[in-house]
Amino acid sequence: LNNALFNQKPTLNDLSDLQDFINQDIDGDGLSNYFDPQSQNEYNFYASYTLHPEIVNNLPADTNAEYTYLIKTDIRLNNGTTQSLYLVVPTWTYGSSRHLEYRWPHTVSREITNYFTNEGVAFIRENTSSGYQNALSGIDWMELNYTDQWWTFVDYVRDATNNTAPSSTDYAAIGFSSLSQGQIDELNIVIPQNQATPNDFDKMNEMVTSYLLIHDYAKDSGNPITATAPQSTDYNNIGLTQDVSNVSVFNAWLNDAQLVVVTDISAMVNVINHAKNISGASVPADTDYTQAGITGVDASNVGAVNSAVQAQGADTFAGVQAIVDNENGWNDLIDYASQAAGSQA
Repeated sequence: LNNALFNQKPTLNDLSDLQDFINQDIDGDGLSNYFDPQSQNEYNFYASYTLHPEIVNNLPADTNAEYTYLIKTDIRLNNGTTQSLYLVVPTWTYGSSRHLEYRWPHTVSREITNYFTNEGVAFIRENTSSGYQNALSGIDWMELNYTDQWWTFVDYVRDATNNTAPSSTDYAAIGFSSLSQGQIDELNIVIPQNQATPNDFDKMNEMVTSYLLIHDYAKDSGNPITATAPQSTDYNNIGLTQDVSNVSVFNAWLNDAQLVVVTDISAMVNVINHAKNISGASVPADTDYTQAGITGVDASNVGAVNSAVQAQGADTFAGVQAIVDNENGWNDLIDYASQAAGSQA
């Protein structure tokens, strides 16, 4: 079949045209030309047509082995399971580039087999002369789409100053649609700061997923809150390095103050951890309180606020704000008394 497709180059406008081509019975034996006598459910697949007939060309070359290929995969297994996922495929293996059309199908096949090996997917054909295994059993159908926008993210992580920042279109291409510009702007700050390996899609996927979960929880104004509560790993994934074990306390403050900027969230964690005498927390500056959503703290009263917050172990947004208000009210009273005494003199 693949040889016929390559040599005859039939006009195939849609899947029905391909099916008609496959169903041809040139020798009149009642079976299609590409019928496999070993199984009525399989066609003979081989080489670069194995996975997706529309992708028969070379993928982009990666001379310096700096990238990975990201393949959006929609697949239905023989057991009836249908999944959509992103497969990360190396651009280099065994010391050579995988971008050529006779090489990348084998590499993609291996990733699919590794991912679904516990669900019965396996190689069914091997070209022993080259060692390439390109055909798979256990699959009803699949569609693969190469995601070229992924390299925009890799380039941006590598050099955020000189490369173009990912756009809403880029985020949608890697699975995150309907993002606000504010979310995109914040992610474009967070990603290059925390993505240690530029071409690590799984790490970036974790980071973006966690940030959006935290964002949605912070913005949920319902009673009760219906958004999924962040876990400590979500705070870690967006780059927080402090102790994040008090996750329920963080979540409550996060929602009360509706914090969606990562540096503000980090300031909140520091304020709470300092109040609880947790190792690693630094003495909060007045700007930490401001970033955490607390009003009324400045350089003149931050020392007194810190002492009162730590003495009371205050770890709620309302509780800390009440301490600040009380401190400012007492100071106002002292100022008023001083002014009154001065006027009497």
